[in-house]
Amino acid sequence: MKQLELNGAEVCILSPETLPLGAAAWLLEHIQEAVATKGWAALALSGGATPKPLYRLLAEPDQAELWPWERVRLFWADERCVPPDDPQSNYNMTCRTLLDHLPRRPEVFRMRGEDEPHAAAEAYAALLKRHAPSGLDVLLLGMGEDGHTASLFPGSAAASETVRSVVAAHVPKAGWRLTLTPAAMRAARRVLLLVTGAGKAEVLAEVLTGPLAPVRYPAQLLRGHAGAVWMVDEAAASRLGVP
Repeated sequence: MKQLELNGAEVCILSPETLPLGAAAWLLEHIQEAVATKGWAALALSGGATPKPLYRLLAEPDQAELWPWERVRLFWADERCVPPDDPQSNYNMTCRTLLDHLPRRPEVFRMRGEDEPHAAAEAYAALLKRHAPSGLDVLLLGMGEDGHTASLFPGSAAASETVRSVVAAHVPKAGWRLTLTPAAMRAARRVLLLVTGAGKAEVLAEVLTGPLAPVRYPAQLLRGHAGAVWMVDEAAASRLGVP
């Protein structure tokens, strides 16, 4: 593993094989830290293809037994506006790859993608305030090839939200999404951003080394977060100028 700092961002470069292990160890460390401090931990997960190997690893018996799952309050960073049994649902994917295989289930707070989007966003914001009143302890995010994170897409008004913690956002050609906002992301104590694949290399370099333009590259919203770590594979890091 190579570690470096780019414009205040802590970056860890790992091989595709070791990235899930590194991410699992980092998450467990900070979940245990929160549990030791207050007796429970608020964790928000993301969907998409990138975290699937991590979720499958966490579901393996030797990994799952290390976690205080019964003390975890589980949230989501974003969700498609579909029912929970829809194959496109982030909740559905997390159940299939992780939750359905755990020996002890966390307390689950899913985003209700089947409800009217704006009402669902308001309800989730209220739920977060009630069950994670001081903010998330750990937030897991990814980054798309266009620089989006969660469902904060380039040019979206949601990427500039400074007050609300959850909003409904309409994504062109993809429909409605529910998403955490920059306000909620910055309030998280620890943030892990997973980025994989050569297709994201150019944008990752812009996000980490280019001028700040978070409306164009929403993932830049986390670049200056003191508790954030970027874990990227070698292909994604290929444009960072690291020998």
